[in-house]
Amino acid sequence: MITIAIDGSTKNSGIAIFKEDELIRYECISQSSKDVLKRIKNMTDSIEKIYKEYKDNDIQIIMEQIIPDNLIIYSLQR
Repeated sequence: MITIAIDGSTKNSGIAIFKEDELIRYECISQSSKDVLKRIKNMTDSIEKIYKEYKDNDIQIIMEQIIPDNLIIYSLQR
């Protein structure tokens, strides 16, 4: 079983990948764009790319709950 753990944010997100109980990969995905929507798109693209590398395995994804702030809510409503 592959576990992909995501500590998500719109600027920097941490990713840790475990095979059973062993950490096999970790990285930080950083975004520099001032546009919140671009950062979210880039972040989801990066996470999807990682997911595709492990898609032939049994996968579980764990992600903390993200509570959007007013800037994110405003940007998504545009």
